[in-house]
Amino acid sequence: MAAVRIWGVLLVLLLSVTAPMEAESQSLAEKKEIVLGGSDSQKNGFYGRWLDLIYTEAFKRLGYKFRYMGVPAKRSSVLSDAGKTDGEISRVSSYGELHSNLVKVQEPSFVTRFSAYSARKGLVIDGWQSLKGKDIHVDYLRGIKLITSKLPHYVEADRTSEVNSNVAGLKRLLLKRSDVFIGGESNIDEILMTDRSFRQKEITKVGVIEEISVHAWLHNKNATLAPQLSKVLQEMKTEGLISKFKIQAQ
Repeated sequence: MAAVRIWGVLLVLLLSVTAPMEAESQSLAEKKEIVLGGSDSQKNGFYGRWLDLIYTEAFKRLGYKFRYMGVPAKRSSVLSDAGKTDGEISRVSSYGELHSNLVKVQEPSFVTRFSAYSARKGLVIDGWQSLKGKDIHVDYLRGIKLITSKLPHYVEADRTSEVNSNVAGLKRLLLKRSDVFIGGESNIDEILMTDRSFRQKEITKVGVIEEISVHAWLHNKNATLAPQLSKVLQEMKTEGLISKFKIQAQ
């Protein structure tokens, strides 16, 4: 009889431990939210709206809610490397070379361009090589790995400066504090068209620096999602949905 009572007590204790764990597991399963980080300047522009539409739909098809967290680009890298977010929403194809904790979604979101802008008349830029040997000061958006890794090969360090936003880079052109500003073409074009500070001003696009494919990157903890997400993106492109979202984001 005593043995039965002991087993009864043990069973109650076991249930009291496992029940909260089971409830916690259920609440986590119900949440199922994926958070991808990206630069706040991008999130607030055309590309950000486009990416948000793309990945909200893509993760919905996989059974997840999606949240796009906009922070400074460098901060986003720190958070995703540490697994504090679930990954990066928009990085170049080679991003993983310096970020081993992340897995690339092989299907690109889309192809984009980095371009050069200037208020100097007659200046023409055509690719990275064309920057070499020119008497110019070049600004670029902070935290963009493609630019920080390539620009030093063509322009001396004392002739370059980082800026915290596209607007700051464009204002420095107007103030003659720099000769060229390099950044994402669609985001900058949108600012030039919509921000009253730059309407009827002399800033123009003077050339394309590089055309690249843009990919989402997932932290290793979400590695199994990468091929699934890639397949969904392919399906959405076949359906014409990515192009539809592009028009909607403009």
